[in-house]
Amino acid sequence: MLTNLEIDANRRTPKYLQIANSITKAIKQGKYKKGDRIFSINELSNECFLSRDTVQKAYDLLEKERIIEVNGQLIPQINGIFFDPNPSHSLDYRAHFFAPQKYLFGATVSTYLFDVLVIWLMTLMLYITLYFELLRKLINSFDKVQEKVNLPKVVAKKN
Repeated sequence: MLTNLEIDANRRTPKYLQIANSITKAIKQGKYKKGDRIFSINELSNECFLSRDTVQKAYDLLEKERIIEVNGQLIPQINGIFFDPNPSHSLDYRAHFFAPQKYLFGATVSTYLFDVLVIWLMTLMLYITLYFELLRKLINSFDKVQEKVNLPKVVAKKN
C-alpha cells in the first residue's frame, strides 16, 4: 500500500489533487499494479490527517479519469489490454480478448494456441453431434414425454 503520499499543506494545489497526483505517479512508477489493494477512504483520511470529503473527492477524480475503481482494488482502466490476466484459481481461464497469454489449468498458454485449441474442440464437438445424429435423437426424445401437448400440424401447400 502507498504510505508516503506527497501532500503539502503550504502548496497552492488543493489537497485532493495532491492525493490524486500521488496515486497516479505511484501507478506510473509501478508501485501499484492491477488488483492491488488501496487505502479505504477512512484509512487514508486517518493516515494523512485529512477529512473524509477530501479523500472522497480525490477518489472520485481518479475514478472519473478511469484510473481506479474504488472498491478496495486498484484498477487502471486506460490501456488495460496490456495487462496480463490475473486468475483467481487454476480453472480460471478468463482473460480479455487481446491478452498475450491465457491461463489454462494453472499453466500459461499463448493466446494463439488457446484460440486454436478452442476452435478444434468446438469442431470436434460439432462433428460428433452430427455424426451420431445427437440433435435428432434429442428432439425425438421429446416425443416420449408422457404429458405431451398436441400441437396442430402445419401442412405446406404446393403451388
